[in-house]
Amino acid sequence: MLILLGINYKKIKHYIKILFYSGVFWVCMAILHLGSLNLEAFQSGKFNYPSANYLAMFISAYFSWSLLTTFFYFLIEKHPPAKGNLFWVLQFILVSLVWLLMVPIIRDFLTVHFMGGRSISLVKVIVNESPFLYVFNFFKTIMTYCACAGIFFYTRMHEEKLSSLRFQREAAQALERNSRYQLQALQAQLSPHFLFNSLNSISAMARNQESARIVKVVASLADLLRYAIEGSRQTQVLLSEELKFTKDYIALQSVRFDGCFTFNCNTNSLSPSVFCPPFCIQTLVENVFAHTEMVKANPIAINLTIEESNFSCLISVENSPVIPTDNEGAGTSLKNLRERLVLLYGPDARLDTYSDEHKFVVRILFSVGQVDD
Repeated sequence: MLILLGINYKKIKHYIKILFYSGVFWVCMAILHLGSLNLEAFQSGKFNYPSANYLAMFISAYFSWSLLTTFFYFLIEKHPPAKGNLFWVLQFILVSLVWLLMVPIIRDFLTVHFMGGRSISLVKVIVNESPFLYVFNFFKTIMTYCACAGIFFYTRMHEEKLSSLRFQREAAQALERNSRYQLQALQAQLSPHFLFNSLNSISAMARNQESARIVKVVASLADLLRYAIEGSRQTQVLLSEELKFTKDYIALQSVRFDGCFTFNCNTNSLSPSVFCPPFCIQTLVENVFAHTEMVKANPIAINLTIEESNFSCLISVENSPVIPTDNEGAGTSLKNLRERLVLLYGPDARLDTYSDEHKFVVRILFSVGQVDD
């Protein structure tokens, strides 16, 4: 029978739960009804406590309505009320007619069982029922169906809302994971690139400088690599630490390109709690060395400017004059940095470049107040 109705064991527990809660409701209604019937007698002092059998009969009669409630809920789950589907109307009418005929039969059975007396035929029970009680029970049936429908639609709306929130949360988590993977992939390109350029610098110094100076530079390089390794594991670092790293990088390059460039740093008072992407300033400065020919006859002026406000941070690197090299693939490091900025700060983050025959300028803008991961 359960298989024919399409009910599994999980659903059985579901409907038992509905039967329990609806039973509690109808028992409470029975107590209220019984109290209202005896309120006048209680006020006049003629109140007599009902017998145990009478209470059991009264409560059992009301409790039987929980069976209708559970069955209504089952039908609503199978065929929810809908404008384009009127099958639920036919179901409601048929079930209501059957239930209206069952109510006097159930009451007669309970009366005979608890109060004694003779049972009469089912036809007489149905015919002798008061028309008022039929109308009253019909309105109770309508209210029961409406209550079940209201609970069903509220529950479904709540479940759909939870499902939507769960989907949005899973989508956001998937996007965050994807963004982190992209960010890690982009940052993984930085450390080898930086190490390659640094080793080239060491190689050049080894050919042209004394060994004592090489030892000092290697020690500085070790500090730079330590920061590079730590920075590659983070999505953000303190702006002050990134600036120090960039200055150390400039010091290393000054050994390789002695007399080929000058470096000026213009910053306002930096907040100690401002974060930025690792290697962001160093990437801007490194771009100058990667795509500009360094010659002593025409030294390059590199100007770094950091402007910090309550809401954003603007970092710009300008080099002049422009002496391009034959290096292919120019702009790859800036493209990677632009992608990192978007992943960290959203589409409002910017990386812009400007160039003319006299200078090349690259600026990055991102929001401040971010929390370090």
